[in-house]
Amino acid sequence: MTTNQRQKLEYWQDKLTSYENAFTPEVEKMDRREEIYRGRSRIDQLVDGDVVRSTPHVRNIAAELIEAQVDANIPQPKVTALRRKDEHLACLIEDMLRNKLDQLPMEILNDQMERTVPIQGGGLFVLEWDSTRPVPGGMGQSVVSVVHPKQLVPQPGVTGDLWEMDDFILKLPQTKSFIRRRYGVDVADLGEEQPDVRGGDVPPSDQLVTQYAAYYKNDQGGHRPVLLGGGYRAGGSGGLPGPPAVPLP
Repeated sequence: MTTNQRQKLEYWQDKLTSYENAFTPEVEKMDRREEIYRGRSRIDQLVDGDVVRSTPHVRNIAAELIEAQVDANIPQPKVTALRRKDEHLACLIEDMLRNKLDQLPMEILNDQMERTVPIQGGGLFVLEWDSTRPVPGGMGQSVVSVVHPKQLVPQPGVTGDLWEMDDFILKLPQTKSFIRRRYGVDVADLGEEQPDVRGGDVPPSDQLVTQYAAYYKNDQGGHRPVLLGGGYRAGGSGGLPGPPAVPLP
């Protein structure tokens, strides 16, 4: 590894640690919301001097209310042409998007988001292009995934849209075979750093690692990715894939 690569690696490692520390109070709030949704026996102490108690019977009203609102209907695309002469093009784009929705596992992703949003107040869909996926007649395919708010590490102090941030980081649970296949890095001997981003209090899996992907603004104001690894953290200047992964010290 060159000196420049090492400096970039340390730069993003320090930034990840700093952002995580600043975001910890919000993550703790998310954990409490998840606990309420799953049904907890603990009773909060509302008056000074009260003893925190637990109840042997829990009727999970929160989960009942959320499950009652789950809608299996997938929102359909709507494209509005700016000019009347382009209306046929807008219809063409809508048809193309509906075709993409049929190809992708949107039913499963929508089902996940229908619960995440009422519990946490929001969630993310990440749309990517995977050039390694074979398709009839060529290579490359669109990939959509759901990102839980706990997987987001935002820039401290910025409470608006992601586009207002100079950079932010995503924590992505990935299989070891995925990392090897996509980035050519063998992580067989590494463990899962943050299993909790998969939801709840779950034990680490020996089949998974935590991949960190940071997005930072380029000169045009858009966000470019830099890979921070999975169980390892690889620094780079943007683009996929990044430089070779480096094991954590």
